[in-house]
Amino acid sequence: MTSFASLIAEVRACTLCAVHLPHGVRPVLQVHPQAYHMSGKRSSLTETVRAWRTYWPKLVPLPHPSPRNNIWLSRNPWFEKELLPMLRRRVAEALDA
Repeated sequence: MTSFASLIAEVRACTLCAVHLPHGVRPVLQVHPQAYHMSGKRSSLTETVRAWRTYWPKLVPLPHPSPRNNIWLSRNPWFEKELLPMLRRRVAEALDA
């Protein structure tokens, strides 16, 4: 599997279309942070968060804590029932250590 860093290096080194670009090649990449930090191919945020046990306890995929995510939270009640209690315990353990 190609690492993220090597993929970025390969994209930046590509000059296939340089002759058509008067200002040079400047690739712009938009990568979801979870794709960078977490291995595995998940098709959506929901799928990644639902697989939280795969990453636990080193990493914990979470939705952005925005009020706009209330719809996501209402569609995914398992998040508050399964993941949040474990996360609260883990944070309490870390604070007690």
